[in-house]
Amino acid sequence: MAEHGPTIVLVHGAWFGSWVWAEMTGRLEATGIATRAIDLPGVGRAPGGHDLAGHSAALRSLVASIEGPVAVCSHSYGGVVASQALGGAAATSPARPTNCILLGTGRYPNRAV
Repeated sequence: MAEHGPTIVLVHGAWFGSWVWAEMTGRLEATGIATRAIDLPGVGRAPGGHDLAGHSAALRSLVASIEGPVAVCSHSYGGVVASQALGGAAATSPARPTNCILLGTGRYPNRAV
Protein backbone atom coordinates (compact mmCIF):
# COMPACT_ATOMS: atom_id res chain seq x y z
CA MET A 1 0.00 0.00 0.00
CA ALA A 2 1.17 3.52 -0.70
CA GLU A 3 2.58 5.60 2.13
CA HIS A 4 0.67 8.64 0.88
CA GLY A 5 -2.72 7.96 -0.69
CA PRO A 6 -3.72 5.29 -3.15
CA THR A 7 -1.46 3.29 -5.40
CA ILE A 8 -1.50 5.00 -8.79
CA VAL A 9 -2.01 2.61 -11.72
CA LEU A 10 -0.75 4.18 -14.96
CA VAL A 11 -2.22 3.03 -18.28
CA HIS A 12 -0.39 3.94 -21.49
CA GLY A 13 -1.97 4.90 -24.80
CA ALA A 14 -1.81 3.11 -28.13
CA TRP A 15 1.64 2.23 -29.51
CA PHE A 16 3.29 2.94 -26.17
CA GLY A 17 4.19 0.84 -23.16
CA SER A 18 4.79 1.25 -19.45
CA TRP A 19 8.11 2.91 -20.30
CA VAL A 20 6.22 6.10 -21.21
CA TRP A 21 5.51 6.59 -17.48
CA ALA A 22 9.14 6.14 -16.29
CA GLU A 23 9.74 9.77 -15.34
CA MET A 24 6.31 10.08 -13.69
CA THR A 25 6.73 6.90 -11.63
CA GLY A 26 10.15 8.03 -10.45
CA ARG A 27 8.81 11.38 -9.27
CA LEU A 28 5.74 9.91 -7.57
CA GLU A 29 7.68 7.17 -5.81
CA ALA A 30 10.26 9.71 -4.62
CA THR A 31 7.43 11.36 -2.66
CA GLY A 32 6.20 8.05 -1.18
CA ILE A 33 3.39 7.38 -3.65
CA ALA A 34 3.31 3.80 -4.92
CA THR A 35 2.81 3.28 -8.65
CA ARG A 36 2.18 0.42 -11.05
CA ALA A 37 2.51 1.01 -14.80
CA ILE A 38 0.85 -1.67 -16.91
CA ASP A 39 1.99 -2.99 -20.27
CA LEU A 40 -1.24 -3.77 -22.12
CA PRO A 41 -1.21 -7.18 -23.87
CA GLY A 42 0.14 -7.05 -27.42
CA VAL A 43 1.70 -3.60 -26.98
CA GLY A 44 4.56 -2.37 -24.89
CA ARG A 45 6.49 -5.36 -23.57
CA ALA A 46 3.53 -7.63 -22.80
CA PRO A 47 2.72 -10.66 -24.98
CA GLY A 48 -0.82 -11.31 -26.14
CA GLY A 49 -3.46 -10.09 -28.51
CA HIS A 50 -4.15 -6.44 -29.14
CA ASP A 51 -7.85 -5.89 -28.43
CA LEU A 52 -9.99 -3.87 -26.06
CA ALA A 53 -11.43 -6.89 -24.24
CA GLY A 54 -7.98 -8.28 -23.43
CA HIS A 55 -6.64 -4.88 -22.42
CA SER A 56 -9.63 -4.27 -20.13
CA ALA A 57 -9.27 -7.69 -18.51
CA ALA A 58 -5.57 -7.08 -17.87
CA LEU A 59 -6.29 -3.74 -16.20
CA ARG A 60 -9.09 -5.20 -14.05
CA SER A 61 -6.75 -8.00 -12.98
CA LEU A 62 -3.97 -5.59 -12.05
CA VAL A 63 -6.30 -3.34 -10.06
CA ALA A 64 -7.76 -6.34 -8.20
CA SER A 65 -4.24 -7.56 -7.28
CA ILE A 66 -3.33 -4.37 -5.41
CA GLU A 67 -4.05 -4.16 -1.69
CA GLY A 68 -5.49 -0.89 -0.45
CA PRO A 69 -6.86 2.08 -2.34
CA VAL A 70 -6.12 2.44 -6.05
CA ALA A 71 -6.40 5.37 -8.46
CA VAL A 72 -6.12 4.82 -12.23
CA CYS A 73 -4.48 7.41 -14.48
CA SER A 74 -4.77 6.70 -18.20
CA HIS A 75 -3.62 8.42 -21.35
CA SER A 76 -5.21 8.46 -24.81
CA TYR A 77 -6.37 4.94 -25.76
CA GLY A 78 -5.65 3.93 -22.15
CA GLY A 79 -8.69 6.00 -21.19
CA VAL A 80 -10.89 3.83 -23.38
CA VAL A 81 -9.39 0.77 -21.69
CA ALA A 82 -10.01 2.24 -18.23
CA SER A 83 -13.58 3.22 -19.08
CA GLN A 84 -14.31 -0.29 -20.37
CA ALA A 85 -12.50 -2.06 -17.53
CA LEU A 86 -13.84 -0.03 -14.65
CA GLY A 87 -17.33 0.96 -15.77
CA GLY A 88 -20.56 -0.99 -15.93
CA ALA A 89 -20.68 -4.11 -13.75
CA ALA A 90 -17.09 -3.49 -12.65
CA ALA A 91 -18.29 -0.29 -10.97
CA THR A 92 -19.70 -2.34 -8.07
CA SER A 93 -16.56 -4.44 -7.61
CA PRO A 94 -14.78 -4.17 -4.26
CA ALA A 95 -11.60 -3.62 -6.30
CA ARG A 96 -13.03 -0.45 -7.89
CA PRO A 97 -10.50 2.40 -7.87
CA THR A 98 -11.13 5.48 -5.76
CA ASN A 99 -10.40 7.73 -8.76
CA CYS A 100 -10.00 7.47 -12.52
CA ILE A 101 -8.08 10.20 -14.32
CA LEU A 102 -8.40 10.41 -18.12
CA LEU A 103 -5.60 12.36 -19.84
CA GLY A 104 -6.10 13.39 -23.46
CA THR A 105 -8.77 10.79 -24.07
CA GLY A 106 -12.43 10.26 -24.65
CA ARG A 107 -14.68 8.15 -22.48
CA TYR A 108 -15.92 4.83 -23.81
CA PRO A 109 -19.60 5.32 -24.72
CA ASN A 110 -22.22 4.16 -22.20
CA ARG A 111 -19.74 3.49 -19.42
CA ALA A 112 -19.80 5.20 -16.04
CA VAL A 113 -16.35 5.51 -14.56
